[in-house]
Amino acid sequence: MKTRVIVAVIGLPLLLAVVLACPVWCTAIVTGALSALAVYELLFTAGLFRHLRVIIYSMVAAVAVCFWSCFGCPHLWGLALVWLYFTALFIEMIAAKTKISLPQICAAAFSALF
Repeated sequence: MKTRVIVAVIGLPLLLAVVLACPVWCTAIVTGALSALAVYELLFTAGLFRHLRVIIYSMVAAVAVCFWSCFGCPHLWGLALVWLYFTALFIEMIAAKTKISLPQICAAAFSALF
């Protein structure tokens, strides 16, 4: 717990400086990296979901959402991203038969897209 507080005390001003002073592409990279780490920590480290391919899909979707938001891409690209992500989740769920449950898939989708 002490380590996380120290990281937050150092990282928060650094993140604020990146968001306010750096160009858009730098902000997108930093935000995407933080989003991917947050998805990994929520799903794998917290023990919510241990299926590695779904976690990787979720991390990629989180980074893609950050880039889509920062660069102001067309609405259609965001819908295509969500459609591809949910298609990949559905295929993994079908391929795993009964090993992956719907609440686990919902947790992965929420963590990636939120």
